[in-house]
Amino acid sequence: SGKGNSDCIRLVRSKNAVINNNTFTQKIINKKTKEACGIAMTTDSDATITKNKINNSPKDGIFLNSKCKATVKNNTIKKTGRYGLNVAGKSTIISKKNKITKCKKRKKTRCMLACNRVFFLFCRFGV
Repeated sequence: SGKGNSDCIRLVRSKNAVINNNTFTQKIINKKTKEACGIAMTTDSDATITKNKINNSPKDGIFLNSKCKATVKNNTIKKTGRYGLNVAGKSTIISKKNKITKCKKRKKTRCMLACNRVFFLFCRFGV
């Protein structure tokens, strides 16, 4: 429920989640879908996100907020309305070998707070 509930996958207070080998292609069909992310994590969730293809997310490809932890590797994120990866609210991400292209915002990845920890290993950021 609430704003953003049109995300393809939304994790809230989830532990040890594994999101592997999926393809998500989104379309804007109403006001709620304009705010959708491919994968959204919130409220102390942790996950491993691997080998997914995320296309046409109206907002972010992968969004972490409110003390989440994720390992994000070998994903393809293409054509987002904002950022490929967006890490906020004291969240931590380890990003390895992801291909992120054609995001509307200039930066492909955004960290909102100085206390966020982001590690990038072998990422390809396209145009």
